[in-house]
Amino acid sequence: MKHPLVAPVGALAIGVAVAQLAVFSFAETLLSVVLLGALALVGLRTGAYRAGFVACLSGFFFCGVMLGSRPDVPDPLRVDRVWIEGRDEADDPVRLSGWVRRPPESVDYGDRFVLEVETVFSDSVAHGGVQVIVYRGADDPALDLARGARVDFLARLRKPRNFQNPGSFDYVGYLESRRIFLTASVRAGTPIHSLDGRGGSWWLSLVWSARKAAERRLTGLFADHESDARVEGILRALLLGQRTGLNRQTREDFQRTGAYHALVISGLHVGAMAFVVLFLLRWAMVPATARTLITIILIVAYAFFVGAALPVMRAAWMCSAYLVSTLIYRHRRALNMIAGTALVFLLIDPALLFDASFQMSFLAVALIAGIGVPLLETTIEPYRRTLIDLWNEDRDLHLDPRVAQLRVALRMWLEPLPLLTRLPRRLIAGAVVGCLRIVVWMAALLVVSAVIQAGLTLPMAAHFQRVSWGGVLANLCVMPLLLVTLPLGMLALLTNSTLLGTLTWSFAQAISSIVGWFAADLPVDLRAPPPPFWLASVFGLALIGLSLSFGRASRWRLGAWLLFAASLTLLVVHPFKPRLMPDHLEFTAIDVGQGESLFLGLPDGQTVLVDGGGLPDFGGTRTLDIGDAVVSPYLWSRSIRRLDVLAITHSDSDHFAGVPALLENFAIGEIWLSRTAFGDEHRDWIDTVTSRGITVKSLQQGDRLSIGNVVFDVLGPAPESALAGLRENNRSLVLGTSFGDHRFLLTGDIEARAEERLLDGPRLRESDVLKVAHHGSATSTRDAFLDRVAPTFAVVSAGFRNPFGHPHPSVIERLSERGIRVLRTDLEGLISILTDGRRLSVETFRRQRAIKNRTGPGVRELPQCR
Repeated sequence: MKHPLVAPVGALAIGVAVAQLAVFSFAETLLSVVLLGALALVGLRTGAYRAGFVACLSGFFFCGVMLGSRPDVPDPLRVDRVWIEGRDEADDPVRLSGWVRRPPESVDYGDRFVLEVETVFSDSVAHGGVQVIVYRGADDPALDLARGARVDFLARLRKPRNFQNPGSFDYVGYLESRRIFLTASVRAGTPIHSLDGRGGSWWLSLVWSARKAAERRLTGLFADHESDARVEGILRALLLGQRTGLNRQTREDFQRTGAYHALVISGLHVGAMAFVVLFLLRWAMVPATARTLITIILIVAYAFFVGAALPVMRAAWMCSAYLVSTLIYRHRRALNMIAGTALVFLLIDPALLFDASFQMSFLAVALIAGIGVPLLETTIEPYRRTLIDLWNEDRDLHLDPRVAQLRVALRMWLEPLPLLTRLPRRLIAGAVVGCLRIVVWMAALLVVSAVIQAGLTLPMAAHFQRVSWGGVLANLCVMPLLLVTLPLGMLALLTNSTLLGTLTWSFAQAISSIVGWFAADLPVDLRAPPPPFWLASVFGLALIGLSLSFGRASRWRLGAWLLFAASLTLLVVHPFKPRLMPDHLEFTAIDVGQGESLFLGLPDGQTVLVDGGGLPDFGGTRTLDIGDAVVSPYLWSRSIRRLDVLAITHSDSDHFAGVPALLENFAIGEIWLSRTAFGDEHRDWIDTVTSRGITVKSLQQGDRLSIGNVVFDVLGPAPESALAGLRENNRSLVLGTSFGDHRFLLTGDIEARAEERLLDGPRLRESDVLKVAHHGSATSTRDAFLDRVAPTFAVVSAGFRNPFGHPHPSVIERLSERGIRVLRTDLEGLISILTDGRRLSVETFRRQRAIKNRTGPGVRELPQCR
């Protein structure tokens, strides 16, 4: 068997995955592993190799099940548990002491660092990481703390929280994988006291000191260059792993072109450094063993220098394992080495199987070893061999006839050139062969890049809902520049050479320009919903089949290619219908934090989105695009690629800031606007929207629209003459939505004055569901309004522990007094209410998650029908 570790790691991974779908007894699976292991040994001893092989694979499968179902033993001293157990009020400042695990880095609003906690509340022992934000004023200096420094300060603690929607990024899991369990905020001017002693290992402190010196040197090297924050941010990401200097446009350009991996230090950078070091040591004629040991030491040191993130450390160990394997003559067993490394990591931490970086790192290397290299051997490799020692005719006798024929033809073509050019044959031949080698190398890079890009389509669509078309061509240009920029930049930092710094800056500028051009002028990417499970399985089987097809009959290879092409096409095109309940009206309040976005699925399959969410405007830079990061993934998780109507109640940022991303990510049929909330100041934006072929309708009180059997009555805004002197919120679009016997009232951010005007009109009717205005602010939802509407359910869209105190206690009291069931996105997460025109049913994300986690007693029952 050429690759004996591939099947076991596959069986282990399947076992870990299966453990997430059902409940298994840890003791029983452990017993199964022991018995199957014994059976495999018996098969090996008695010569029953097939039975032993099956028992071995079954043992690895049950080992995966055992690891995946391993009970989680609570750690009572973990910092979040100590804090929750000992706190009095959630917002009271807490005294923390500990040592700096990751030194401060500047962000838009202050400084951020990671504290390894030693005590909480001054005397409660705890451990674990806390991500600390220290706010500072415009004139305050940056926070300067070395790794290992012990400090003590007051901070407000928060438990990290995900947006409670299907498809949302698991931010809590992301932090916990880095042993960060709480976040903390420190007000500007709060003293941070230094304590005696140091924490952590001394040698890691030395590494971080060297990194800090490199940061200062990098700043000095490029101080004389023309100010370009984009290029400087790219260099800091490439050389030091600091991505906080990358602005949103730079990130988006690299993501769209499929070149973002160049900015995230991982296997690509480790491999590039190993390649350069090996090349230089071989050129210096260092013996193979010493060359390998020196390279391993340097790449491990490099991994620690750039921050020792988990993907970088995995890449360093994988590269080290490969280099060691070359010493024992295992050059053609790269796939086996990759499988062995993955096996070790999964045995240590089976949860890595579901980590996007783990999947993409190992899949990329496996694609190169399993498909890329065999494909090169049948396409590009013959041409490369043709150019080796071209004028040695004796070599022709030991080569494949096709290669030998190419060499003869090339020599015949080159023979008359010295006579025509009057230049030495060696010079002419060297120049031509050198150019041909570059062409062959670029062709090989193109093949490998295409294989990786196509193979990574599945995890890219599953985790990031993005398929990059331009990745192949962009990487063809970026990769050679990266192979030069990375070692050149490291040499510039080591030597403090201005000349090398200038060259590094030039190459980074070229990378920036190329990526910017691809992103601006070419249709380089496509946003795609996550594929269904069956399609992901077929795609994975197609990749395996493709890898196994090399060296087999051509019909097998053709079948594997056809299966791969078909599954890739389905994955990209995603011709699947949106997951909607037929003949039902669905009202869903998406958890967008302190903002609002409401989804309506109509009985005939059409879709309406009311508002795009966003963060409140505090006058600073928004670091999160709610439309792209929260609303879009939720819609994609339901296979929605088109919105028939996008209604925007008003232009406040917490309702409107997410709209531009939605316009980019989805096909939009119509846009409904409040006629009085969108005036001349929005004319340019409206013109841009209409130029894309989208119909824009400006609505006001008295309008009525119908989509199938659903009727939308426009109850607000009132005409402009009636709104003089009123705040912007009172210009919100108010929609009364009716289907069958039931009615939903969507109120935007209207306040008491607008409610009074609605009460004066004849079209305000009783409604079964009220979307509470202005996130439950005390300025809205007055007694007379509630008495007229008389809802059964009141839905509040608000952020968890938001600074405005929404929903206000007085509003909750008024709703409760009338027996109205309050549903809040800050507590329940996503809220869905469905009706077939006769009955109402309610579902929340919290309830679904509780059922999934089998925590029945914790489920809060909701009335399911009316």
